Amino acid sequence: MLSDFKSGERSAVESCTNCEGRRIYVGYFAVRDRAGRYLSTLEAAQDITEIMKRIEGGKRLLEY
Repeated sequence: MLSDFKSGERSAVESCTNCEGRRIYVGYFAVRDRAGRYLSTLEAAQDITEIMKRIEGGKRLLEY
């Protein structure tokens, strides 16, 4: 993944996993400078269990 980020082949890798009965979204994102040069990787994780329950229950607009 890091070699793909460094080469510019990819800018993001995302996945979803189960952890102790919870659905967890994990994303890795290449951080680049204004010239497009790779600087680092940002990892983001979010518990999306409740969001998935609403979607699976047929509720498409999460605010309503």
